[in-house]
Amino acid sequence: MVIMVMRKLLEVERFDERRSASKERSQNYEDVLIVGQPVQISLKKLAPSQTKLIILNTSGEVELFTSTDQIVSTQTPLSLEQFPEINLLSRTFSDQIKDRSLQISFQDDNGRQLSLVKLKLTVVRVCLDIDADRDGVIDEDNPQKADWKWGINGHGAVLLVNSDRDIVYSNQEDDDTKRLIKGLLDLKDFSFMIVRKTGLRDLPSGYELYLSVNKDIGKKIRIYDELDRDSYELIGPGRIRAKIRDTNRDILLAIEGLSYPQPFTQKWWEVEPTFLK
Repeated sequence: MVIMVMRKLLEVERFDERRSASKERSQNYEDVLIVGQPVQISLKKLAPSQTKLIILNTSGEVELFTSTDQIVSTQTPLSLEQFPEINLLSRTFSDQIKDRSLQISFQDDNGRQLSLVKLKLTVVRVCLDIDADRDGVIDEDNPQKADWKWGINGHGAVLLVNSDRDIVYSNQEDDDTKRLIKGLLDLKDFSFMIVRKTGLRDLPSGYELYLSVNKDIGKKIRIYDELDRDSYELIGPGRIRAKIRDTNRDILLAIEGLSYPQPFTQKWWEVEPTFLK
C-alpha cells in the first residue's frame, strides 16, 4: 500500500461578465497552498470572452509552470491560446497569512485590460507520514512514501487486514466489524501514520484541514483518531472525509484494512490531505 499526496485543482470561479459594467473589472480571491503540492488554474475558464493576452505577476515565493514543466514568464504578455492553464507551486511555508500573491491581467489583442484577478495565497506545510521504509519508524517526509515496491528491499507502507479475533474462544465480534479501537491487542493489527503541520500556528480564517479518500477506498479501510482519545473511526465505509480537529501539533492516526486485494486489481491506495473553506 502507498499513501501519498495527490495533485489538487485550485478552484477559482469563472468570471461573469454581466456582474459589472465597469471597464476594468477586478476580482479578489484567497486560497491556501500546501508546500510542494502543485495546483492548477484554468486561465481559459477565468478569461472574459474577448481575451487574447494575459500578463502574470507574482509576489513572494511562488513558481509558475505549464503541464509540461515549462517555466511561465511573468510581467510580459502571453498568448491565452498558448497558456490556457498554469500550475502553481511553492516550496516554502508562509511566515504570515496571505504573504504571497498571483495577479492575472486579461487583455484583448490591443492590450486593453478586460479583467484583473488577484489571488492572495497562504502556504502551509502538511505532511502525511508513514513507515515508508518498513523499519518500524514513521520518518518525517520520507521521499519513498509516494511510491511502492514489492520485496524485502521494497518501500511503501504495508497495511494489515484486521480480521482476526484477538481473544480466542471469545464471544466478541471479529475486529473487522468494529468501529473503534479496543485495547492493546488491537494495536498489533494496525499500521500508523502521522499528520504534521508546520508554519503558521493558525490557519487562515474559514479554512479547515481534512483527510479524504475516494469511495472505493473508503470501503476497504478504516482510519482512527489519535490513540490518546476514544479512537473512534474517522474514515471508513460510508465516510470518506474527516476533519483534523487540531492542526497545531502532530496527530497520530491508526489505519487498518478491511479486505484483501483481489487479483488484477489496484493494490495501493491513496489518502489525501486537503484544505476546505
